[in-house]
Amino acid sequence: MKHTEEQMLAKAKQVLKDIQKTSYREENILGVSFREKDEVARPRGKKINSWTTSLHEPVFDRALFLVISDETGEPLYFQSPHKVSEILKDEKGIYYRKEN
Repeated sequence: MKHTEEQMLAKAKQVLKDIQKTSYREENILGVSFREKDEVARPRGKKINSWTTSLHEPVFDRALFLVISDETGEPLYFQSPHKVSEILKDEKGIYYRKEN
């Protein structure tokens, strides 16, 4: 494990603020958990050490997940019940969802 829970929670908050913009609510974050050699959705079929941030979206009463690489400390993807979106960072350091 290269990162701490506190570091990954701070990273998750930063990423979520960027990608969710006005719908971001810190109180929707349920927590972060470390997963060793987890098979992640992006890159597909890879097993890596990762951190998963769990969120509850009360408007639609659904679970959302943000997955961050433990190796790089950078987000990999955001997962909702209907979609998995890769997360990228622009030249200004702002995170955004990759459009498919």
